[in-house]
Amino acid sequence: MSTLKKQLVDSINGYVHKNGTGAIVDSRTILRIAGLTNSRGNISPADYCYNRYNIGLKEFDGPFLFEYLGVNRYRLLGENYAYSGKIYHKPQGGVEQTVGEWVNGVPVIFTKEK
Repeated sequence: MSTLKKQLVDSINGYVHKNGTGAIVDSRTILRIAGLTNSRGNISPADYCYNRYNIGLKEFDGPFLFEYLGVNRYRLLGENYAYSGKIYHKPQGGVEQTVGEWVNGVPVIFTKEK
């Protein structure tokens, strides 16, 4: 795990441990909590969301820390949260689609039928 990713994960997990889950914040606040305000282009909170998936990635393997709520809005959940809900992918310039689902902390990515 890269140093920046580890710093983000450790900081968000620490924040959630201390304050509980559910805080709704923007990406600037996430980077401030993690002490990464100077790393803005290198860390994207959207890449760490339970309910967002970049189909261009080979694996959907986390770490997962947030629930995406809309443009620049995230709910802080931390790692290993028993998340349940749909997983979405939105192609650039395209329409958002459901690509999987979490059930009590276990993700299932739907396979495309041929």
